[in-house]
Amino acid sequence: MRRYVTSKRALAGVMAILLLSVFLPAKAARLVWDPFRHGVQLVAFPIADPLHAVGIWARGSAPDDVPLGPELQRDANLRDALRYIRKLELELQQKQELLAQLNRSLAVRQDVQLVVGSATSWPRSSESLHLVSINIGRRQGLVEGQVVIDGDTTSLAGRLSDVGPNSATVRLITSAQTRLEVLIMPPDAGPATRQLQTVVNIDDAQSAFTARVTTDDVARIGDLVHLADPAWEAGNGYLVGVVSDVQPDPANALWRIVTVQPVRDMLQVRRLFVIVATDVQPAAMP
Repeated sequence: MRRYVTSKRALAGVMAILLLSVFLPAKAARLVWDPFRHGVQLVAFPIADPLHAVGIWARGSAPDDVPLGPELQRDANLRDALRYIRKLELELQQKQELLAQLNRSLAVRQDVQLVVGSATSWPRSSESLHLVSINIGRRQGLVEGQVVIDGDTTSLAGRLSDVGPNSATVRLITSAQTRLEVLIMPPDAGPATRQLQTVVNIDDAQSAFTARVTTDDVARIGDLVHLADPAWEAGNGYLVGVVSDVQPDPANALWRIVTVQPVRDMLQVRRLFVIVATDVQPAAMP
């Protein structure tokens, strides 16, 4: 018996219906295709979820404990080594930037020199926690009030509060009631960049500074905070910290609270530079 319905004729019929539906109005096309669509959905719906689960399983990643094999293990070791080299390169770049910053600071301060000292003791009492002794003093040209910077980050550390013949005491910027006039600017500051001059005060925890600015003043997280205080003239330009948070003032919607985090934990500094004017002569030996 001759077969009138073959796969080729069925395919040709479907193509003819598709072609016809292109020229039909939308309502008429839906009348033609809805029976077929509903039939397919009726058949496929019960197996849709199992098929989806199988697809997720097939695309899943291999467990972590599957051996990689010699070739893949070498590739993984190479990637780890490249990541470590990149980390070292970034650390070297940071140190070079710090050295360049120090050289720039010295270039614009031709009338000063840096005297290197090391922290010798850290008081244990909470009242004097933010005071540190260094192993240089009057014999090296130190006098009270001189500005001190951190030897590792070249950021502002404090100033001398007491000077002896061979030692001195540094009052760190995280000491209670510290108040600094600063300039806030973006890291990529240029000649025409935005600048915000304000005052920062050490917080109650003596770990960060806060400033109260208006909503019109622009300060963003990541901005650098430089000293710009007439009372600290020799230290102006040195980095105080980085803006770590900007929040609305809960007491007044027209103001914001800017939090400035010091470049490093001041209680961890060990090498300090004292800025000494070149016209200051060391005290005579007894």
